[in-house]
Amino acid sequence: MADRYDRFVVHDSELKVDFQKDTRLPNAGTFVILREDHSIGNLLRTQLHRDETVTFAGYRIPHPLESKLLVKVSTNGSKSPIVAAKDSITQLKFQISGLSQAFSRECAKKEDSMTYR
Repeated sequence: MADRYDRFVVHDSELKVDFQKDTRLPNAGTFVILREDHSIGNLLRTQLHRDETVTFAGYRIPHPLESKLLVKVSTNGSKSPIVAAKDSITQLKFQISGLSQAFSRECAKKEDSMTYR
């Protein structure tokens, strides 16, 4: 079994994300993302589906023992798959930041309202 460290950390000799252009379909390609799992795959796929220029977005993990996520993206041509993915990631960062701020505010309210004995 692989060392736990190797399942999560990308080594200096590896690329975290690589893009492979699809040779059969125009405006399509596959992102190969190392050391990620279904959590990131599903988030990214769902956000890509919200983009009206994306005609297909899906992901798969080739093998459970392989720390590799494949995200396939196809667009209508008004945007490249790379730009669509960047836009989706930017939107996810914005949404997660908002969620984090709302969570912190609610936690602070709860802490202020608690009485200690």
